[in-house]
Amino acid sequence: MEERRLPPHLRRTQQQQPINREPEKPVQQPPVQQRQANAYQQPQHENPQQQQYAGQQQYPQQQQYQPQQNFPAQQTEQQRKPSKIDVDQIPRPYIKAEESITYQQFSTAPAPLYHPPSVHQFYQTFDEGNCGPRYMRSSVYAIGNEPSILQQTEIPFGIVVQPLMEPSLFEQEIPQVEFTNEPLRCQRCKAYVSPYFQFCDGGNSYVCNICKMKNQVPPDYYCVLGQGNQRGDKFQRDELHKGCYEIIAPTSYIKKEIKNTLILLCIELTQISVAKGVYSQVISSLQSILDTIPYPDKTDIAFITFDSKIQFYNIPQTLTGEPQIIVVSEIDEANVPLPPEKLFLNIENDRDKIDYMLEKLSKFGETITQQANQLVSVGTVLSNAVQLMQPRSGRILYFGCSAPRYGIGKLPQKPTDTKLFGTDQEKLFYQPNDQAYVKLGQSCLKNHISVDLFIANDENFELATVSPVSNITGGSIYFYPHYNQQINGTELHYALYRNLTRSYAYDLIMTVRTSPGIILFDYFTGSGKISVRDLELSTLNSDQSIAIMLKQEEKILDPEAYIQYALLYTNQQGQRVIRVFNLQLQVVNKNSGNNAWHNIFKTGDVDCIASLLSRKNLPNIMVQQIRQIRQTLFESVVNILHAYRKYCSSNSPAGQLILPEAIKILPLYLQTLAKRDLLKYGNVRIDNRIFEIHLVLTQSMHFLTNFFYPKLFPIHDINNQLVADKYYVGTLTDDEKTVLPHNIATTIDKIKPDGIYLLDTSQFIYIYVGQNADQQLLQNLFGVNSFAELSSIELFTKIETDYSTKVQNIIESLQQTRGGTYVPVRVVRQNSPQASLVQQKLVEDEQQLEKSYADYLCELHGAIQNKGGV
Repeated sequence: MEERRLPPHLRRTQQQQPINREPEKPVQQPPVQQRQANAYQQPQHENPQQQQYAGQQQYPQQQQYQPQQNFPAQQTEQQRKPSKIDVDQIPRPYIKAEESITYQQFSTAPAPLYHPPSVHQFYQTFDEGNCGPRYMRSSVYAIGNEPSILQQTEIPFGIVVQPLMEPSLFEQEIPQVEFTNEPLRCQRCKAYVSPYFQFCDGGNSYVCNICKMKNQVPPDYYCVLGQGNQRGDKFQRDELHKGCYEIIAPTSYIKKEIKNTLILLCIELTQISVAKGVYSQVISSLQSILDTIPYPDKTDIAFITFDSKIQFYNIPQTLTGEPQIIVVSEIDEANVPLPPEKLFLNIENDRDKIDYMLEKLSKFGETITQQANQLVSVGTVLSNAVQLMQPRSGRILYFGCSAPRYGIGKLPQKPTDTKLFGTDQEKLFYQPNDQAYVKLGQSCLKNHISVDLFIANDENFELATVSPVSNITGGSIYFYPHYNQQINGTELHYALYRNLTRSYAYDLIMTVRTSPGIILFDYFTGSGKISVRDLELSTLNSDQSIAIMLKQEEKILDPEAYIQYALLYTNQQGQRVIRVFNLQLQVVNKNSGNNAWHNIFKTGDVDCIASLLSRKNLPNIMVQQIRQIRQTLFESVVNILHAYRKYCSSNSPAGQLILPEAIKILPLYLQTLAKRDLLKYGNVRIDNRIFEIHLVLTQSMHFLTNFFYPKLFPIHDINNQLVADKYYVGTLTDDEKTVLPHNIATTIDKIKPDGIYLLDTSQFIYIYVGQNADQQLLQNLFGVNSFAELSSIELFTKIETDYSTKVQNIIESLQQTRGGTYVPVRVVRQNSPQASLVQQKLVEDEQQLEKSYADYLCELHGAIQNKGGV
């Protein structure tokens, strides 16, 4: 978990200032309450040096297993029962201050029981044959020679890829290679050349590592073999010694003329959007972001606005006049009045016209005096947008504040029947009410157009119905319920900044090739499960990942198995390229004298496993009750841990809970899903649930690691923490690494009334201030003289003090781990109405209908015992 390398065009300040308006009055919510001391009460100080485990973790039995229940929606929070578990010793993903500056040196060279660092750890990757874990992770890096061995572990077999992930500041970019003619590929399985191709016959032939076919080397690729039958140019050709590389595609791979990328912004211009501040924020942000959009000469942009009608804008020949506004009042079908060349402007060559248009749009927002009677639907706006962009590819950014009530894909306004929550009928809430947006998404995909939705709506927006248009195309969804300009304006600004400046793949198709005996089973995207051989999307960005389920069907005779992921796409420079990832897996034999099952568990990747299990089950919300999904996830963990006990630790006492070292935090990751809106029992806003599911299905594992388990850092004592006898926490090292504080257990029991804490949830960063916090610290951090004065501060802004600068450094480092994606930093006071925002993210705690983490482990233990057979 380290700082990411930003693209060259982003290596500058990101402090563009969003506009600010008076904040809305916060909703009154119950405050965070400090727990009373009981058997769970932990010591005041967390020991960051957690006990080192020798292959497995053991816990004494505490209580008998009680089957999971479908709790009634109104059940009150129960008193937490005493437990003898030492909660300081149960597994957690810890970040240690020393590791944040020393960085593990990780070579991807194939090795027995190969196992990369976890996502939350700090490491520097050296590509020496296998694809690095930043780009692709496998759930296991060893499989059995017989299918039954892997199946018996109950671990899902698959990979999670983040093809456009930006490398860290201390790692190399993925190299580009160009072949004289066609790329070197196996003639049978079409695998691309990799470090695992075996060259023979004096360099005239090679054997494909995927399908084992012998191929002839083309004359223009020939090289003599040296010692060990290695080509003499192996280390001069990236494709022969690196696990990740990119091929510049030859002309035969280009099916159509590549033109400039189109970006079309569709902005709601109504009294509601103006009053909320959304409209002016979008315009203001665009004005400040234009200079940082990459490859401006390759990007064309256009604007349309909408209320009860759709407005198109034609720029006059001289910029002293007014733009021609063409109003389309037909809302039941697409009707574009002008060709795209009249509306789209090149960001580099037409910058003066774009500035003129944004200035006019800003003034139009100032003249809105009354609300439109019938706001045109998302479907109507997007249908016109797609027609305008055809036949070229690109992206549509939709900004809306009102639900789709009129036009194409209109939905009737009806209240949510809360009596259906917890029943078999609840799943109907999460199914599209109209197939118009599914069909529209399919049309966009066919035309290589993606849709990003920016939604700021107080009532139900019907995301369950509208979101397929984004999910099908590879787009992103940004959701701001109860939009507050002072807080969400900053969030929207930086979300739009990241959206317009990160890396994108356009018009893409991906596939996976595997060794005989292994097959590609399913892809999992924002749309859920997709069962195809080659997956097509309109776009894919650097913050997104794709889960791919694999299956071992046959016996594998070789000591290694291979996975090759290939992505053909158009980059933002207008090049058609092929990105190739290679991975070697060890094949273990149960008859070799070693414990094959134990070797598989030792190579398990907990981040990948948690992601695969989540993405496999969450889309079932449309066909299953939430209770069933939660139970399936619970049983998946039980089955994995039971298999470990049965095949790897059968002699351990039955009264002990045994956790495999490599995946010991899997129960924690999956239990926390039940404490978030996506799987929480009770009356949860439907849009919130759909949005969180979208995040889990699409976001990177760097995002998900804090989404699963928010990290809690004490920052009140960083001025006294010296690391490596040289650097204080929050300062920069000589090589510009930020010294982070160690995190502590994410529980209220670790929060002291006189402390100040930083909580990173991936979506937000909170600075939580205890009511007895030192006044001098408050002065140095916020510039206030008392705890009471904090009531006027909602967002953190650095002041010119040493302490505030250190905290800002820590925040920026955490943001850089997600590719430089800004997240708002909210200031929350103990016992304030906003304190519940922090309380809800303390995922180890008991929360209304949900058990504490320690109690959950006891429940798992009881379930494992009930399975028996060990």
